[in-house]
Amino acid sequence: MTSAEREFNKSVRRLDMYLEDGNMVSADIELKSMRRVYDEMKKLESHSVTFWLFVTAALVVYIGMGWGKYEIPTMLMTGLEAISFALMTYVSNIVDNFIDNIEYWEDKYNLHKEVNRRVDNSIN
Repeated sequence: MTSAEREFNKSVRRLDMYLEDGNMVSADIELKSMRRVYDEMKKLESHSVTFWLFVTAALVVYIGMGWGKYEIPTMLMTGLEAISFALMTYVSNIVDNFIDNIEYWEDKYNLHKEVNRRVDNSIN
């Protein structure tokens, strides 16, 4: 588990606690923290895609230049391409999970906010 995932999970636990207590100000701060972690991971995803494209292009040029006849360098290039693809896929899956969690918790936050607004209106 990455440090971003740990930070994100801490924010989720705190957000859940704040929503249970009705502390909407702190819940809003935790939602912003979750968004910040998501934005950082989105940048990392962009970099990993760029790295994968660069490695793939280098492999294509390497083979296209006729250097593919050398087995060991070809295996190393292919291995590097596979590792970069795995990194890109891993980061993309984390980002997808983050956005799903953020949407869920934003819906829950908005539901609590609406309930609090109705209670305030009924008191007045």
